[in-house]
Order: sequence, then structure tokens, then C-alpha cells
Amino acid sequence: MGLRWNYNGLWEVGSEKFEVRSWRLEIEMIKTKDGIELFTQSWKVENPKAIIVLTHGFDDHSSRYAHVGKALNEAGYSLYAYDWRGQGKSGGTRGHTPSYNQLLDDLSLVIADAKKDQPNKKLFLYGHSMGGNITLNYALRRADGITGVMVSGSQLRLAFQPSAFQVALGRGMANLIPSFSQKVNLDINTISRDQAVRDAYRADPLRSGVISAKLFVEIMNASDYAFAHAAEFKLPVLLLHGGSDGLIDPKGSEEFVQRVGIPDKKFKRYEGLYHEIHNEPEKQIVFNDMIEWLNQH
Repeated sequence: MGLRWNYNGLWEVGSEKFEVRSWRLEIEMIKTKDGIELFTQSWKVENPKAIIVLTHGFDDHSSRYAHVGKALNEAGYSLYAYDWRGQGKSGGTRGHTPSYNQLLDDLSLVIADAKKDQPNKKLFLYGHSMGGNITLNYALRRADGITGVMVSGSQLRLAFQPSAFQVALGRGMANLIPSFSQKVNLDINTISRDQAVRDAYRADPLRSGVISAKLFVEIMNASDYAFAHAAEFKLPVLLLHGGSDGLIDPKGSEEFVQRVGIPDKKFKRYEGLYHEIHNEPEKQIVFNDMIEWLNQH
């Protein structure tokens, strides 16, 4: 059972402060089949137009999306989010997954919980960065009951390519010691042009900054799978990407959309924006585009 309460107060995200009144936040721990506890939280409205399930990015967590929940609530949508295994407040080895299918199974649990909580509503998936990779692959492999998909900065193609040696080492370690982890030397300056966002991310105690060999290899394989099977994509899809994303190549998102085999597809590139377009000074433009697309579907 989750903890439920109404909260009236002041939220601060980056350099922006805003007041949120009469919204319902629910926090719940969901146990996976292999005994991992997933931290979930939702920002809900009564009788929403639809419900949305968010999968965050790598070395990220759902609490960094409270302002996204606010924007969607104001537009009449409920947002359900979770910290995926090994991230944020969820259990599991930091930066690791035993398999990619386990990540998809975990998302299935969160989707089922959201549907049970607010039944008979259309459900959309929303993923950012590595969460976009997971979201697109989920839609390709387990599309039943999903109305549409939107992703931002989806990890389909890195803006920089690991060396052949690094890839070979990762694949070797993934087979020998799957949970073997290394620090990720992420350039925090690439996530947002908002200094307050960068400072908060740098100081965030919920970040581990590590990735296991298994997760690294599984995500690379999933990117290849998504490109190879994009023509089979059957759901309306919206891909958004910062034009100045220094982590994930926006051309990967554009190429994926080009390969999708249905006409209800859209790619939008925001020139000058960095990786976390939902944390850029122009984020309201991004939210408006997301909400417009949701309203159309």
C-alpha cells in the first residue's frame, strides 16, 4: 500500500520556483519477481484525460520530474514514475540489471499498477535518455494496452562512440562478471544550460555514477534492436531531442522516426537545447509540444 497525501507547497527546480496546490502525490514500493523493491511515485488528478508512465534516464531518478508532473497535471493528465532498479531510491545493485528483459518486466509492473489505480484510461509511455531506449523497446516488444509513446533524448546513438577495445572489454566482462561496474565520467555541463540544474545534479546524493558491464552491453544491444525493428513500430510516437545534445546524438532519434513504418510519427529537434530538454530554460515550449501531441491522441 502506498502513502497518500495532498501537498500544498513550494517546489524549486533549477532556477525556477513554483507553487503547486491541491495535487495528489502517492508514493509506493512495488516488489519485483526477483525481490527488488521499486520506488514509485505519481502526480495525479481526478478523472484524467489519460495516464502516463515515465521511465527516467541513467543515473537519474523520478523525483527530478516533479515539475513535469505539475505541467501534465495542469493539462489534465496523471503522471506515474518509478526509479528503475539500481537507480534512485529503488533496490538492486547500483547501475546494474541482470538482463534487459528484467527492465521490461519492471516497467510492466509499474504499468499494471497505474492501470489498476486509475482504470479505463488511455495509457501513454514517456521515456527520457536511457529510459527512452527502454520505452521504445517496450513498445516494440509489448505494445498491448499502450495508446502512444513519447521520448526525449532517447539513447539510440551516443554523441561519442566508445572505442572497439572498450566495447570488447564490456562484452567480455558482461559474460564473466555481469555486475562489474565502472564510474561514468559524465560531463554534467552537457545536461542543461541552467546552472542551478547542473549544481543540483552534481550534488544529488541519489546518483551513483556507475554502470555495470551487463547494463552497458544490454543497452547497446537494445539500441541495435530498436533500429532493426523500427519498421514494425505500431503505435503513435513522438521523439523530441535537443539539437545541442552532447550526450546522445539527435540524428539517432531522427533516423528511428524515418524507419518507423506508420504515418503517425513525429520528430522535433530543439536547436540549441542540451540533453535534458525538460530542464532547459525553454522547457515550457517542450511541455506545450508534449501536451499538444497528447491532446491530439
